[in-house]
Amino acid sequence: LYNAEWFEKFFTDCETYGINCARLWIHTDGRANPEFDEKGFATGVDSDFYPALDDIFLRAKNHGILIMPCLWSFDM
Repeated sequence: LYNAEWFEKFFTDCETYGINCARLWIHTDGRANPEFDEKGFATGVDSDFYPALDDIFLRAKNHGILIMPCLWSFDM
C-alpha cells in the first residue's frame, strides 16, 4: 500500500542532508507488482500504481531529488 507520508519524509530528509538523488525499485522482487495470471504471465499493475508513481516523482521533484527508476532489484 502506497504511503505518501513516508516518501514526503524521505525526500525532506534527503534535501536536509544534501542528498540529490535516489534509486527507486519499481517492482523490487515481483511479490507486490506486477500482477501475474495463473500461468505466470504478467497482466499489468493495480489501478493505483501509476498515480502513486507519479506522486513519488512529483514529491522528489519538489525537493530537488533526482530519481533513478530501476525495474527490478539487482539481486533478483
